[in-house]
Amino acid sequence: MVEEHSIRSKQRRVVDVKLTPLKAIRLHCLECMGWSWKEVELCTGKLCPLYPFRFGKNPSRAGIGNGKRGQLSAGFVNENRPEAVNEG
Repeated sequence: MVEEHSIRSKQRRVVDVKLTPLKAIRLHCLECMGWSWKEVELCTGKLCPLYPFRFGKNPSRAGIGNGKRGQLSAGFVNENRPEAVNEG
């Protein structure tokens, strides 16, 4: 679900952007913390309902999917990769 919305940018301009709900939360947290990623990381507002989502990830979906990007699917071994083990 992507919504078009007008937001205030770091330069205090109004810009139209397409936002997913997680991106909207991420931008809210950045604005709240003075546009500093370090401050978002150090946020102490644990009572804020958006706190668990501040990095743009849904913590309840951790581990869902096929793993990290670039990782091989289960059962597939690429013989050209150094970590491939020959069990033959």
